Amino acid sequence: MTFGQMLTMFRRCEMHVQRTIATGCGLAGKVLRSWLLTFNYVRNLCAHHARLWNRELAVKPLIPYERREPHWHAPVPVGNNRLFVVLTMLSCLMRHVAPHSQWRQRLYNLFDRYPDIPIAAMGMPADWRNHALWQ
Repeated sequence: MTFGQMLTMFRRCEMHVQRTIATGCGLAGKVLRSWLLTFNYVRNLCAHHARLWNRELAVKPLIPYERREPHWHAPVPVGNNRLFVVLTMLSCLMRHVAPHSQWRQRLYNLFDRYPDIPIAAMGMPADWRNHALWQ
């Protein structure tokens, strides 16, 4: 199944099914839907070798509500228009679907290997690893 097919299948599910799936990921249904749309957009950019690292996203994901997920909003809010939000969304979902994955450590290693990458252009705060969502 392609990512696009999975997205289509999810979108065609009844709302209670979408909510059940989203709840399993610690999210509201409409938030997960928006994340999947953003992932599909980013996947298509990558598939067509488009520049991603400093791009402003045309398909912006919803950020979870502050009262439900305060870490998305404080002490530093996660914006919804740069690569950092996509990486943060992936990190959050990986905690639910593959809690023993080394994905986050591999990402850290990648940034350690290339310290001159201008992370601010990706929407990343300088101390992003200390952000509550990355702990």
